[in-house]
Amino acid sequence: MGQYHQLSLSERERMYALKTSGFSLRAVARRLGRSPATISRELKRNAKYYRPYIPCRANSLAKKRGEKQRYQAPLKCPLVFLYIRENPKKRQD
Repeated sequence: MGQYHQLSLSERERMYALKTSGFSLRAVARRLGRSPATISRELKRNAKYYRPYIPCRANSLAKKRGEKQRYQAPLKCPLVFLYIRENPKKRQD
């Protein structure tokens, strides 16, 4: 299994152009060198509530999601990780 890389803005723009030209999800994925599931998830995530898919908006939403996820992962901070490792929870018997 290869390493995962997020879609870039240029890939999102190419995906949008191919999809609006009438290509299927599988054909778009083949041309971009991506999995059809990746293309499907991208469209589902960023074309909600009857809004059309817009590549630049999808790119900014993806960046916001990434920042939010990283903010909620406290163990990525080295100081918190060291504190937890050096001060394990004591069992109460």
